[in-house]
Amino acid sequence: MKVVALLRAINVGGNNRIKMADLRANLTALGHPEAQTIGATGVVLLDQHDSESIGALVQAACRPLEPEVAVLTMAQITEAAANAPTWWQTDAAWRHNLIFMIGELQATEFLEHVQMARVDPVNEKIVIHDNVVFWSSAFEQRAHYYRSEYAKLLQNPYYKQITIRNANTLTKIVQKFRE
Repeated sequence: MKVVALLRAINVGGNNRIKMADLRANLTALGHPEAQTIGATGVVLLDQHDSESIGALVQAACRPLEPEVAVLTMAQITEAAANAPTWWQTDAAWRHNLIFMIGELQATEFLEHVQMARVDPVNEKIVIHDNVVFWSSAFEQRAHYYRSEYAKLLQNPYYKQITIRNANTLTKIVQKFRE
């Protein structure tokens, strides 16, 4: 079965650096020569053999780093992309992101800690689809962005149990799966 592993906090701001070529080489040594990566995004596409734990496999390939990993099937990724809200990716002046839960965390539980009453629908839009959060924020006027609830995610107690990818990365993942 084809899966995607989303590594949390890899190659962000020059921290937790791992070269994707090294990661692919490590995965090949661990029995996954088919593994592919997308740029330096911390996205790995590979085949799951039997009941192996993809999260543990990818973590082993990243040593000495031990990133948290969200694992989704090809079907889950393509379904999320196909069910993106109509407003998502329609305004180039906005940032369009997906928030993926790691482990057993549920998107509804994560959003319980977001001040939903403070979300200004003129500058921010949020919707859940199948445990993935589509979140877009106005960015052209930075003052709106920095006051947004999205900009406050670091304060969420579940922040270390999520990984975020932008709309362009989702598009690249879906394209890779179709190749």
